[in-house]
Amino acid sequence: MVPEEVILALALVDLPFELTNNQSAETRSGRSWWFLTCELDDRYVNVVERVVQICSYPQIRQLCFLEQQELEGPLISNAT
Repeated sequence: MVPEEVILALALVDLPFELTNNQSAETRSGRSWWFLTCELDDRYVNVVERVVQICSYPQIRQLCFLEQQELEGPLISNAT
């Protein structure tokens, strides 16, 4: 029941890298991104698309190959 703008803001704050660094190699948890792409069955696909539009190419690659310790494989192989 939360507006998509709030979900987008939360996702941007919790990205696994600093959004202002276009060539970022630093990786943080990024649990919100994993939750949006893998656990919500495309409920917030518009938010995912907006995040991808905001990110640079290296950041998008980093998002695609993000891994979680408890799961096997990168995000791209687990996304819905």
